[in-house]
Amino acid sequence: MLRKALIFIGLTIPLFLGAQVSEEHENLLKEANSLFEETSYVTAQPLFSQLVSLYPKNADFNFKFGACALYNGDKKSTSIKHLTYATKKGADPRSFYHLGRAFHLNYEFKAAKESYQDFQRKADSEVVANFDAERQIAMCELGATLLSSKTDQ
Repeated sequence: MLRKALIFIGLTIPLFLGAQVSEEHENLLKEANSLFEETSYVTAQPLFSQLVSLYPKNADFNFKFGACALYNGDKKSTSIKHLTYATKKGADPRSFYHLGRAFHLNYEFKAAKESYQDFQRKADSEVVANFDAERQIAMCELGATLLSSKTDQ
């Protein structure tokens, strides 16, 4: 049930954000959203790459492209750029979680922790329950502690 609701939201958000998707791109969008919700990020990335190039100001497309790029092993800076844009433009609250992961993997623990906390505040409790934000926050705190106590020997 939650999956169907998320897919519906993913398909309708672009329309509410004022980014009309042409009829010829609707099938591309449906396939990309379906793959994204199945967490098939590697397969979804080229589709969202196309959508972002066609609709660069669409927050939802930037969110999903950034998340796919993050989990596809691309440069984290690409993910951070697109996910930051998405969070500033009011995209799906899950964008904060993925932005946190991008910062986290870049050893930017303070920014990662803030993004995870933003995710927890902005997302519905059902959505938050599907992610491990608390664990990620704890890992950021530990990582920051480890980095601050690191000495060259």
